[in-house]
Amino acid sequence: MKKNLMLALGVSLVAVGLAACGSHSAPEAQPLPDVFPAERACADIPKPSDPHGLIGDNWLKDNPCAVFNMNRPGAGVDGDQAAKIVYDARMKALAGKRDIAILARQGTEQADNPNGVTTDFKGAIAQRRASLKAEINASGLALQGKAPEGYSIEYVKNSDASNSHVDDRPHSASPGLTPGK
Repeated sequence: MKKNLMLALGVSLVAVGLAACGSHSAPEAQPLPDVFPAERACADIPKPSDPHGLIGDNWLKDNPCAVFNMNRPGAGVDGDQAAKIVYDARMKALAGKRDIAILARQGTEQADNPNGVTTDFKGAIAQRRASLKAEINASGLALQGKAPEGYSIEYVKNSDASNSHVDDRPHSASPGLTPGK
């Protein structure tokens, strides 16, 4: 009888202790939501086949659709401006991955079918990755409120096509579609 009482007391103490610590359904145990959730109509670009090792370690491993998802805006950056900076960084990352994938495919084609013309695709890929890294770093600084000189937003959701000169307009992230549609 004494053993049963001790066992029941032990079980209840463990249950009370676990309840005091919280559970997985308690709000404290839930992960914080992303500050900037991943873009809905965005798909990551898969790494292309690279039989000649042209890409090397120059592939962006992060999903460009979720770049800066956990970052918070710095001092002097309001929520609207921060959302524009994040969207721009994501589209730049997506364009960078696309460019690297195209260069890798072209380089593989050239290596598989030599025709006397040679292009340093490995070097071009490394240069594109370096410029992509600089673009992402500049966006990160802008998000912190410390935009480097010359920083500008190139991609805007639902950009306005009413600007007079096409080069003055931000790019739409959907080539071939009328901005704002």
